[in-house]
Amino acid sequence: MKRKILFVDDEPSILHGLKRMLHSMRGVWDMRFAGSGREALAQLADDPVDVIVSDMRMPEMDGADLLTRVRSEYPQMVRIVLSGHTDQKTIMKTVRLAHQYISKPCDANRLKITIDRACTLKELLADEALQCLVSRMETLPGLPTTYTRIVNTLKDPACSIQQVGEIISRDIGMTAKILQLVNSAFYGIARHVSGPVEAAVYLGLDTIRALVLTIGLFSDFEKCGMSDRIVQDIYSHSMKTGSLAREIALSVAMGREQADGAFMAGLLHDLGKLVLAYNMPKTYGKLLKQFLEKGGAMQEAEVKFLGTTHGQVGSYLIGLWGLPHSIVEAVAFHHLPRRCPSTSFDMLGAVHVANALAHPLPGGTTASRSATDMDYDYLAEMGMAAYLDRWQGLAEKAA
Repeated sequence: MKRKILFVDDEPSILHGLKRMLHSMRGVWDMRFAGSGREALAQLADDPVDVIVSDMRMPEMDGADLLTRVRSEYPQMVRIVLSGHTDQKTIMKTVRLAHQYISKPCDANRLKITIDRACTLKELLADEALQCLVSRMETLPGLPTTYTRIVNTLKDPACSIQQVGEIISRDIGMTAKILQLVNSAFYGIARHVSGPVEAAVYLGLDTIRALVLTIGLFSDFEKCGMSDRIVQDIYSHSMKTGSLAREIALSVAMGREQADGAFMAGLLHDLGKLVLAYNMPKTYGKLLKQFLEKGGAMQEAEVKFLGTTHGQVGSYLIGLWGLPHSIVEAVAFHHLPRRCPSTSFDMLGAVHVANALAHPLPGGTTASRSATDMDYDYLAEMGMAAYLDRWQGLAEKAA
């Protein structure tokens, strides 16, 4: 079945250019075009689409107003901004509305890849109710202590961008959101960004201060009803996994970029647990409590009760936000690496091993649970089984 894509722009020449540029995709996409926000809403009322790609500055109803309506009425729809206006005011208006941002003039290949990835993601998370739940998320709440700390730090006129970046690097949701922003075309960063600290430096103190204190981009878990202990355990395990994944990557001579990616993927690998915990605290809290007390395969319980896994939910969100494919892949398959077609041990492998070695045993001891969480056949296929003792030593040292 063809995926339905709606392009919205008030300039006929832009729409004509898009039709010409994407002519080769007619066999894959069902493309629609609208010359205004009101026309777009009328088309959607007749037949909703999978992805909407909208300009920002349009008369009567601008892109922000249109995407606000779309987010409310069609939450499962992927929302992409295609705009030639990259001033801070425009960014602030769309940062809570759009999943991704593309600048005009747009490279045809970049546009095709962005839309194609968005369509592929919808196949990863088939449940439409969960698609709506995840697509609605503007940001991911963090630990109350971290949220309070960054707010207070940003209110201090003498604070530095390095201080702010370090705080962000300790928070899963903040890291995901800051990486979404630096990966967007609005900032035009064509080089490798090593992590949240460097990402914060690129955005700058004024932008982050506006995002946090004015736009309210970040929030905390305090009011979601989830046990503080459970949320703290997810954060603690994620930090351990990220750090250990980087050490594992370096131990097998991966380059700096892959090692940095392994850290970020490890930090974000359980992001889906936080999404589910925040949106369904009672149901998911019960599953997490059982897992922490008794052990077992968490993903099997998730599939049984929810029809999906936290890996799929987390990868769907960061995929929507346009994070690098290698990180999305590592988050999606960190429990089941052989489901991902790969011929080499890469950051997915590092995160898989780190996740297994960083998990505590039921009862809170720090011994490895690798016997149940590790895919030894995968390690053998990748030619990495001989490294396991060394990695176990790295995990014990970190613990």
